[in-house]
Amino acid sequence: MSLARQYDVDGINIDFEALGMKNKDLFTAFVKDLSSELKKYNMAVSVDVTRISTSDTWSKWYDRLALINYVDYMILMAYDEHVAESKTPGSVGSFPWVKSSIEELLNLGIPKEKLILGVPFYLRLYKTVTINNPYVTVAITSTNVPIYVNANTSSTKIATTTKGNSYKLIEELTSWYKIEADGKIGYIPKSYAMKIIANKPTDIVVSSQAITTKKAYELMNQYGGQVYFDDRAKQNVIEYNLDGYKYIVWLEDETSMAWRIDFIRQYDLAGSGAWSLGWEDRSLWNIIKEKLK
Repeated sequence: MSLARQYDVDGINIDFEALGMKNKDLFTAFVKDLSSELKKYNMAVSVDVTRISTSDTWSKWYDRLALINYVDYMILMAYDEHVAESKTPGSVGSFPWVKSSIEELLNLGIPKEKLILGVPFYLRLYKTVTINNPYVTVAITSTNVPIYVNANTSSTKIATTTKGNSYKLIEELTSWYKIEADGKIGYIPKSYAMKIIANKPTDIVVSSQAITTKKAYELMNQYGGQVYFDDRAKQNVIEYNLDGYKYIVWLEDETSMAWRIDFIRQYDLAGSGAWSLGWEDRSLWNIIKEKLK
């Protein structure tokens, strides 16, 4: 508070994440008290929220309808549709996902004049393996996954496997996959894997990292990649191959920023915010200025 007053800032943004349901009421009370104090100094207050989902950890603990009463603005973090832990690669925030995220908050009752659209300046580069077998396959989507001799975590472990490996599915149980591994029958918990139907090429994430648009183009040029347009996500995509892996990243460029800012006009929102400064290509500011002038 003292620093905010010292530097005469216009306001404070409250960004707390993954606090869980036990802190739902406490967080609302905190925002209420902080906002009341900041108003004494004519400071604006905004609070960040995720897209509405069924996650207790990431979404349900935000009491959005209560919070909006104590802040000037609510910022929708319309990114992280796909994250580091995603099983398959995808956009940080695709067109249909962002659109529905906005509409869900408005339908909940958040006033459009208090809703700010958060846009991503970062990209997520995914290192993947492509699985395409003539039989139903179980692909591993976590690291250090045990393969058990029976469908019981107390049973003997016959091996340990990791992301990107795949096995022939023998039988699908309620919480387990029965698989064939190196000529042996084993069991893997479903939470560590995913089923892939026969003859359907599917990219499975091995690892990922956040990068800039500039870095994405550098990697494409270095390794002979290509750019194509993902019509569903409404984004340009860079893809290249290296050492037996496919690398893929959905770009945050003039194309994606244009429709993100258009959403602000379409739904008559209060404005935009971004995560995070320094990751963006400078050309994005031209689009933002042009669209919001």
